[in-house]
Amino acid sequence: MIQVEHSLLILSLISPVSESDVTPSWSLKPDVWRKQDEEGTLLHAGEVSQGTYRATGQMRPVVDACTHPSDPVLRLQGFFFDRIARIISLEHFLEDLFLNLKTWCDILEGCRHFCKRVDLPPDYAATAEKITHSLLVTLTVDDFWLKRKHEGHETTAVIMHVAYKEHMSGRAPEDDVSFGASRTLMGKDELVDYIAQTFQFGGPQPSKRLADRSADPNIPYAFLEQQTISTLQSTIKSKVKSRNLIVTDEGRIGIGPTQCQEGDEICLFPGSMVPFVLRTKSPCNAGQRSHTFIGDAYIHGAMHGEGG
Repeated sequence: MIQVEHSLLILSLISPVSESDVTPSWSLKPDVWRKQDEEGTLLHAGEVSQGTYRATGQMRPVVDACTHPSDPVLRLQGFFFDRIARIISLEHFLEDLFLNLKTWCDILEGCRHFCKRVDLPPDYAATAEKITHSLLVTLTVDDFWLKRKHEGHETTAVIMHVAYKEHMSGRAPEDDVSFGASRTLMGKDELVDYIAQTFQFGGPQPSKRLADRSADPNIPYAFLEQQTISTLQSTIKSKVKSRNLIVTDEGRIGIGPTQCQEGDEICLFPGSMVPFVLRTKSPCNAGQRSHTFIGDAYIHGAMHGEGG
């Protein structure tokens, strides 16, 4: 399939194997299609068709012409990009995110405390952003509906606008008094712009910005905040299922399979939209190396050709 379609997309559909599995680590397992809904992958057909990621500039894979269908080794040309230095479980942080963090300020502050607790520097050098912003982008694999514009996210915007109109029409809970008597409704695009400008992943003085925004009596701030938090939580839950936070030797952060280990290599291959995690097995002849395929990864600051 790789040679016929000239694409490495199929590798993003492969679930990491256990050490006892005798099949090639890069091969598509018979039950993989049943597991995808349970374990999740970075790439889905809709996202790929819209070009969500492009980790390498060259989109045609370089496959060894001698590769034979019966050969258990997949021979690809690629290059080493970085190495996993630390693996951080997200379990307790996500529990806080889903259960205890009730406001947007809570979420930003929770991210800041988490980064401090796991010794991530306040500034993320790879993209020149604050680490809290980089962490939220990483947890959503840069695919939050307010940041990406494609068909699936347009549906989210429409649903958000319908809920907003119903809320303003009086069918919302009566105890929400965050808006006044004037009820000039925002259009869908205006609403999306308001939410995007208000509930940012970072920016200067977020507490003051949010306080200023919530002061407008004609905007149902509390309602929109809870709707936005709900969509953020849903996105993170779907993207980081069966994955851990990884930190590389070069200080990059990302999301990788739970099977990742410290020392695993992050590699880029022509024809791939995402980086892949490989584990070195043994040296081979002619300068080649043998690896076990672990899975795809999101590496913040390396998803749009920054790595080469």
